[in-house]
Amino acid sequence: MLLEVGGLFLLGIVAGVLGGYLGIGGALIITPVLLALSAAQQIPESVRYPLVFSSTLFAILGTSASAGLTYARANRVHWQGFKAIATTALMFSFAGSWASAHSSPDMLRIFFAIFALISAAIFVSPLKGHPGGEFHFRPLPFLLLGAATGFLSAYIGVAGGVLMVPVMLFLIKVPAEFTVGTSSMVGIVTAIAGVTGYVINGWHMPDLPQWTFGYVYLVYAVPILIGSLLGGPFGSKLNQGGSVKVFRILFAAYLVLVAVKMLLK
Repeated sequence: MLLEVGGLFLLGIVAGVLGGYLGIGGALIITPVLLALSAAQQIPESVRYPLVFSSTLFAILGTSASAGLTYARANRVHWQGFKAIATTALMFSFAGSWASAHSSPDMLRIFFAIFALISAAIFVSPLKGHPGGEFHFRPLPFLLLGAATGFLSAYIGVAGGVLMVPVMLFLIKVPAEFTVGTSSMVGIVTAIAGVTGYVINGWHMPDLPQWTFGYVYLVYAVPILIGSLLGGPFGSKLNQGGSVKVFRILFAAYLVLVAVKMLLK
């Protein structure tokens, strides 16, 4: 048990560093590990995916909070965009957690694998970002992004940064220095709302192991959360120091491997 908790703590540190570095919450790193661990521990498949997704959301709250506050102190958060995204994300996160709790394991597995493949394509996308000059804020694109991010983040237990960062950068054309910080701050909102939904939907569900709070498995979530709190600020400082292009390519390759393995089950 002690060895398992120590390993999850180290996983949290890695997820925190990479999450802060790439502007993602870390779920794409944590979720495949927890799915493998929960299968090895013979947690019933009927509750396995909601348990892992909700525990991951709880854990990446640390990454989003520590990285987001670091970016906020560096004045790298677009606050108008954050408020607009967070408004709709908050509402749609509850819908996403409900839908996840009522979806079949195969549907959730395939959906997560497809999301990993799309994320890999986004990471190596050649699209161009903000062209320079003044940025004019328009609320509608941010509100729509928030709705999509809120549902998606809760449905498969991600903070939404993989979607938010490229959409803000390539489609809405937010200046690059604000995208990762804004995404990290929104991740706090989506994680809290999504976890709340999973707690409500998982209350008194059968087949859950001990030490669960709704669907949130504290044995998984707490050590990773503590580790991610330590790793997030370091990763965000690395992001401010230079290009992440090569690392994005490597991470995209990892996501493809994860997706293929999940699709082949």
